Amino acid sequence: MRKFAFLLSLILLNCSLLTSAALPKFLGGSGLGINAQKANLENNYYPTYWENLMHEQSTLNLKQGFYDLAKHNYKAAEQTFAKATIKDPSKPYPHIFLGISLYWQGRLEEAMAEYRAALDIDPENAQAHQLMGIAYAWKGEVNPALEHFQAAYKKEPNRADVNMNLGSTYGALNDYENSLFHFRRAVELEPRHPLYVYQLGSLYEFLGRDELAKESFKKSLKIYPYYEEAILALAVLSEKLGESARAKGYYSKALSLKPGDSIARLRLVNLLLKQNKFEEATDIIERAFLIAPTSNEGLALSISYGGKSSNSTKNNAQNNKNQNDLDSQLAGFKKRLSKISPEEEIDIEVQTELTPKNFNPIVEKTSSEVLKPSKFDEKYEQTLASTFSRSFTLAPATEEGRKEQLDKLFDGLNNVLKEGSKENNIKMFLQASSLKKDAPSLSAQNTAYGQAQNSIGAKATYNPYNVGNDMGLWVVGKTWLKYIEEVQNDIEEKTLKEPTIQNYILSGFMYLTLGQGKQALNSFTKANKLVKDNNKLKEICFLGIGTSYVVLGREEEAKNVYQQVLEINKNNKIAQSNLEILTAEE
Repeated sequence: MRKFAFLLSLILLNCSLLTSAALPKFLGGSGLGINAQKANLENNYYPTYWENLMHEQSTLNLKQGFYDLAKHNYKAAEQTFAKATIKDPSKPYPHIFLGISLYWQGRLEEAMAEYRAALDIDPENAQAHQLMGIAYAWKGEVNPALEHFQAAYKKEPNRADVNMNLGSTYGALNDYENSLFHFRRAVELEPRHPLYVYQLGSLYEFLGRDELAKESFKKSLKIYPYYEEAILALAVLSEKLGESARAKGYYSKALSLKPGDSIARLRLVNLLLKQNKFEEATDIIERAFLIAPTSNEGLALSISYGGKSSNSTKNNAQNNKNQNDLDSQLAGFKKRLSKISPEEEIDIEVQTELTPKNFNPIVEKTSSEVLKPSKFDEKYEQTLASTFSRSFTLAPATEEGRKEQLDKLFDGLNNVLKEGSKENNIKMFLQASSLKKDAPSLSAQNTAYGQAQNSIGAKATYNPYNVGNDMGLWVVGKTWLKYIEEVQNDIEEKTLKEPTIQNYILSGFMYLTLGQGKQALNSFTKANKLVKDNNKLKEICFLGIGTSYVVLGREEEAKNVYQQVLEINKNNKIAQSNLEILTAEE
């Protein structure tokens, strides 16, 4: 599913060159035995039989490791790449791939140690510099990340993924001029790569250049028609431009590809309610209350942590509360995922938003008027937050294997939050989803880019196998949290002014999208109190209440409420599915 063809070909090329240079000497008797070496009169060194043998075995280990990585068997890959480093310690790539296998297990510091080992061997190795930059970025350390990306660029300025990494990091540092330069360069180098075109469009929109943004988003969809993130971006942009009909169409298309996209669902419902299409909106809301996938539905799971930390002693109590809230949310999210059959493949996408604690916004950040964000207001600090995005895939596994996958993933997430919060206020948003069965993945068969590059990958976004070795990316432009925050204030204010059933249901749905169970429960309960004889609305309210209980970890109460839904309508499939999941392990 995922390939490392870009480095595999490089390694095999290096190996073939070394072998062709060394073997004629060996076959001619230049070696003096397994543990011997020989220098000619010019003091040139030739590999011994033992060294050649170890090199060949290391190459075989690398090939096996690539196979394990493609199967997401990172533990097996780690063991195999470790053997390669022992057998051929003078080469950087065994260390690089060992680091990659550790990184995907959430063992960030160990991965960075391997990248450093590779750089000790080859200080100018562009791959090692990129991976080190990505690791620093994942920790929230933007400036060290920039230094490594710059080193990679110095070595390989004409690689598109190098330019994308560097441009993304400049964007995270609010240097939009350099960010735009490198994004454009990445697209020039690989004009048929959907992610590069999409990221360029995101930056254009952030800079207020909406027509160029629209053009880029549409171009990325021509390359990869199933690019759900680009469709969502077009929907939001169309809504912003007052093109409601187009926005509705794009939102609907996004949901048809990924039914578990709670953000597209929330924005579509909000748009419909603005148009007084409440009945149509309720049908769309109902699907949001699924807590696990059905045959071809995405997971209706998301979590948002918006706590802020402080260094001051007087705020220790608040810091502890934030940490407890986070621990509770992550534990609940992990528990929900553990209910899914381990035979299911699950994609988990994470965005961490970082704002330095000593942040002092400078409005006149760039010299060119066109390179300033389109709006500067009291929320400018949020505008300049740096957001890093990563995706994980939980491959089909045994029950024990799935438990190990989840343990490592959430240990890694907790470590990132711990490291990132040392110098930053931090927010985190997670979405879990499963690809709809009839929506093909990004692959050689499905995209012009894939056909041109003969590469296969799982998705168009933030995928290391589609973006060279990019295992995470700074997000420039609007993020998932921004998409929600754009409508959150309006929904809360409207509910306060007009406490109607419709507005309470909408606000409850919004809080569920943010993973805020208490607020969601409160909203759905208030809506339910206003309902009189409308059974359909009672079903909606009870489903919302039940799913709020699930988010809060109060499963017995959730089951009781879902039973109430079935008393109203014994054929309600959402309640039936959720009850089946909640009782599966009893």
